[in-house]
Amino acid sequence: MRLIKLAVISFVVLGLLVTAMSSLLPSTVYVARTINIDAPKDTVFAHISNLVAWKQWYADMDSSVVTYGAVSAGAGASLKVDKTTIIINSISSDTITATWQSADNRPLRGSFTFKTDSTNSQTAVQWEFIIPVKWYPWEKFASIVSDKALGGVMEKSLDKLKSKWQ
Repeated sequence: MRLIKLAVISFVVLGLLVTAMSSLLPSTVYVARTINIDAPKDTVFAHISNLVAWKQWYADMDSSVVTYGAVSAGAGASLKVDKTTIIINSISSDTITATWQSADNRPLRGSFTFKTDSTNSQTAVQWEFIIPVKWYPWEKFASIVSDKALGGVMEKSLDKLKSKWQ
């Protein structure tokens, strides 16, 4: 009986310790990648706001099952890549915001921000994901690898996008 009591107390204390440690991790994770493209902002902006054009640059899309929504460009456009649905929520002069929703996960908010140089010949594209994290210790610790998990795909996609204008 004494051994069972020690095991239960140890398990509770360990659980509280892990939860306390996880509370030190942020509740929102930002994953961002930026690339400079030798093309005018309007050209790059039009290419990203049109989901049909994503087949040319979005990583691994050429080997996936792709279904387009009723609208394929601009706000309200949607696209399904395997089990992930991408919806363009809004478009402003310098930003495209979208939601990535997989069948087994919460939606991710993402955005593309465009900045140009003074001659409008080069465009900086920043792709960013904002990931809210619940207080659960396993979610907090899993958020540590978010940058590695998403960053590689983002870099590969942006490199393919840049190569379109080289």
